[in-house]
Amino acid sequence: MRIVILGGTGSIGTAVTRRLVSEGYHVTGVARSAASAQRLKDLGADAHLGDMLSPFSWSGILETADAVIQLAATFDDQMAEADRCVTQAICDHAATRRRPLRVLYTGGCWLYGETGDRVATERTPLRPIAPFAFMARHAAQLQATGNLSIATVHPALVYHKAPNHAQGAFHRFVQEAQTANPIEIWGSVKTRWPLVEADDLAAAYAALVVRPDLIGAYNVAAQHGVSVQDILTHIVETFDHNGSFLIRDAAYVLRNFGAMGQGPMLDQQMAAEKIKDATGWKPRLRDFREAFTLRQPA
Repeated sequence: MRIVILGGTGSIGTAVTRRLVSEGYHVTGVARSAASAQRLKDLGADAHLGDMLSPFSWSGILETADAVIQLAATFDDQMAEADRCVTQAICDHAATRRRPLRVLYTGGCWLYGETGDRVATERTPLRPIAPFAFMARHAAQLQATGNLSIATVHPALVYHKAPNHAQGAFHRFVQEAQTANPIEIWGSVKTRWPLVEADDLAAAYAALVVRPDLIGAYNVAAQHGVSVQDILTHIVETFDHNGSFLIRDAAYVLRNFGAMGQGPMLDQQMAAEKIKDATGWKPRLRDFREAFTLRQPA
């Protein structure tokens, strides 16, 4: 199987690329720089230099692909436009194919908005926070395009195993816990986050990409909702921090970090029974605490 991956060297993409290569698939990643290209090669994938904002620079490789995975997100002012270019390029390419292209599009738990005591499933209406509303539109555009077999993956907040747990959802807490300064909390310690470990998420992508019969939305979470208080407590103990923390309210976060700061303040729970039932996916890490004692593969 020949798979094209966009964002294959990112925080999530690295794990997905590594997993797909380990399962014997021919993976080609689109890289914006020579450094990213080398990183893809180090992971065992082929690299194609290109830019999401310039689809003509990479869309030609879709002609020989069986599947494409969109994981790229720039988290800047061009994020929505870059994703629009990717979406449109895939839709345009679909019209030229003899057989459907398998597409995994990445959304995320923040597309459900605040869930509180409700546990979001794939039947829960989307209420995305503004900076990520484009994802819902683009997923719908792909779903409406013929000659595509499209599944939208909604990952929970993603964390990483030691020694890389300073990446992903815990990165600020881990970095600050290694200082004597108070740990900054956005919103409330009672806020709940759905969680999944990066390699477990990669296994979910690998399970879905080979199943063109599985379309629609698929949540991927190992834990429905873990309080920031529980996460903070474990990190403080792990790094022998004094446990002091500082609460930043929504006004402060939005003023200093922009609208994307809404995401970590959402009180959310999210279930992943659909992908478990459809593919047999089971997370190896069912408790985030295990990530602080396990090691990433070399």
